[in-house]
Amino acid sequence: MRSALQVQKEARARGEKVGLIQLKTLWPFPHELLADVFAATKADFIIPELSLGQLADEVSKSVPQAKITRVNRNDGALITPAQLEQALKGVL
Repeated sequence: MRSALQVQKEARARGEKVGLIQLKTLWPFPHELLADVFAATKADFIIPELSLGQLADEVSKSVPQAKITRVNRNDGALITPAQLEQALKGVL
């Protein structure tokens, strides 16, 4: 979360429209909530996960119109701000 917050703050300082969502509950997954919130927006998602991408799969089901960029690690290391910044450049 710290890496994502850092990248968000830096992007906003550059004038980019970047938001951040931290889901507190993953089960049951809030499909309807995400679908309602993002129904009328052109939101793209960068989803950092220390796993194989299960969260991104669920978000994709909720918001099928969104472009989803996955940043996954499953080697025990943390996702760095540089990795998220690289993903953000690909989205913007």
